[in-house]
Amino acid sequence: MSDISAYQFGLQHLVKDPEISDRIGGQVLALQPDVYLPKDRQDDLLEIVINLMKKLEKTKHHAGRCEALTREVIANTLPPAPGVQHADHTSGIEAEVEAFLFQCKATLDLLVKVLRPVARLNLATFGEKGDLVIKSLLRNIPKDRVDRAAALVGLIEHDRPWLTKMIALRDTVGHFSGLPSTGVRSQQSSESSVVIEPRGKDGVPLSTMVATLYSNLLGFAEDFLALALNLAMPPMLCVMLVDENDRRGTSKHRYGIGALNLPT
Repeated sequence: MSDISAYQFGLQHLVKDPEISDRIGGQVLALQPDVYLPKDRQDDLLEIVINLMKKLEKTKHHAGRCEALTREVIANTLPPAPGVQHADHTSGIEAEVEAFLFQCKATLDLLVKVLRPVARLNLATFGEKGDLVIKSLLRNIPKDRVDRAAALVGLIEHDRPWLTKMIALRDTVGHFSGLPSTGVRSQQSSESSVVIEPRGKDGVPLSTMVATLYSNLLGFAEDFLALALNLAMPPMLCVMLVDENDRRGTSKHRYGIGALNLPT
C-alpha cells in the first residue's frame, strides 16, 4: 500500500480534472472519515479513493477523445459520388468508445472496494450488474445499519437501467463481438452532402451515449461514496443531502454531515 501517512494531504489535487477533484476527493474529505474511522481504515479508504479518481480521469479522457474525434471526422469526411451512401468503420471512434466502456467497468469495480474500509465488506467487482453488491449489503450489514444499507441499495436499484445497459455493452465488446455501430455515414445528392456520426443499434449517436454514461457514472460514484461513508458513521451522525443542484457547478459539496438523536 502506498504511504499516505498525513491525512490532510491535498487529495483533491491528485488529478487534473477539477470536477473529479471536487465531487470525489473533496466530497470524501468533507465527510470527515478521520473522525470515525481508525487510522488503518482511513489509509485504505484514501488509497481506494485516489485510485478511483485516477480511473475516472482515464474514463473522461476517452469520453473527450470520442467527442473530439467525432467532430474531426465529420468535418473532414468527403462525401462519395452522388447517389452512393458510404459507411466508414475505420474512423477510430468505435475504438475510443470501447476503451471508454472498459474504463467505466473498471471504475465500478474500484468503487465497490470502498465498502471494505467503511463496512468490512470485501468485494472484488461490481458483480452481476450490481446484484452482488446488493446481496452483500442485505446479508452482512449489522441490524443497526440496515436503514443505511437500504439507502445504498436504493441508489443501485434507481440507477440499474443505465448500469445494466453499460455493463452489458462492455461485456459484448469484451467477450463476444465488436461494438454495434453504423459507422460514419456519408452521402451526396444533387442538392447537398450529409455526414452522420456513428450510431448504436438503438439509434443514439455514440458520442451522445458516451457523454451521458460518463455523467451518470460520475454522479453515481459521488452518491455511492457518500452513502457508503454513511455506513461507517457513529449512530449520532449521518450523511445528509445539502445541495440538490444539477451538478453543473461543484463549488458546493452535494453531501454534508448531519446530527441525529441530539438531546432536546
